[in-house]
Amino acid sequence: MAMAARAAIGGALLAVLTVALPASVVHAQERTEITMTLSPGTVTRGDTVRITAECGTSEATATSLAFPDQTLKSSTSGMVEGEATVAPDTPPGTYAVNVRCTNENFGEAKLVVVNDTGVQTGDGSSLDRRSAALTAIGGGLLTMAAVGLGALAWRRRGPTRS
Repeated sequence: MAMAARAAIGGALLAVLTVALPASVVHAQERTEITMTLSPGTVTRGDTVRITAECGTSEATATSLAFPDQTLKSSTSGMVEGEATVAPDTPPGTYAVNVRCTNENFGEAKLVVVNDTGVQTGDGSSLDRRSAALTAIGGGLLTMAAVGLGALAWRRRGPTRS
């Protein structure tokens, strides 16, 4: 009797696997890669990125190491859209942004995070060595120049009339 029970359980298990396996293979084949865009594609820390994807569903999730998971919602254009803010402590580099739709479709794009170096103007000579001594020397030189120009103008003054 034990042998018959084991045979019945084994047969049932085999039947379940033969039905479930092709279903999972078909399900995996239904997943397709979607088109998605990031705007802008290069950002600095703290910037906001707009994510747009052609899911064919009303909702999706965007994941990346550059920002927390974001839910994308359907828009009037028939796509899912959303915004993500790059974390302020994100190191510079290239990050994958993955979108997974509720129908299991997926997409991936690359986001580049760069350092915020500010506006590059001048040679920067006045930035690193600010000190009271340099300010005093500069002020002294300007004062001496003003006194010298004043003396020169006084000497060249025309004759006084009486």
